[in-house]
Amino acid sequence: MLGRKPPHKNLGDAKMRSMAFKAALAALLITAPMASAFAKEHTSDTSGSPSHETYRDFFDGGDNTGNSTSIAGHLQVHPVSYILSELRNDDARIANDRHMRRISAAQARQLTGEDAAIRRTATSDAGYGGMLSAGTYSQLQSEVSSLGSQISRDAGR
Repeated sequence: MLGRKPPHKNLGDAKMRSMAFKAALAALLITAPMASAFAKEHTSDTSGSPSHETYRDFFDGGDNTGNSTSIAGHLQVHPVSYILSELRNDDARIANDRHMRRISAAQARQLTGEDAAIRRTATSDAGYGGMLSAGTYSQLQSEVSSLGSQISRDAGR
């Protein structure tokens, strides 16, 4: 036994850790370029919420002709959740601007009222499954955009 080394007790554990590390590294190396390519194609505007064009390209297959029917003749619909998400972002901007004293309490109430009116319209116009027609979605998106511009104007940005 003088020339032999004692068996390593954790040899199996070391091999297992090495294999798990290699698998995790391989997954990371494969997914990182794909994720960055996807993110580059689906950029958002400066407010942090995805733009209307991004949604239109994703759900309508890139057709931005403004027609309410797709090539297949089906009515194009948009989830109301996108409008509601943008309104939540606007709510957060209003609250932040009020907290930072960029807008007055009266301005905050007025902006919150406009936000609530758009929200009521969106939820009442959403059909079964929370979907909006292309025309309704476009109108609501325009109102949300106007509200965002008004928030920026009132906050002096």
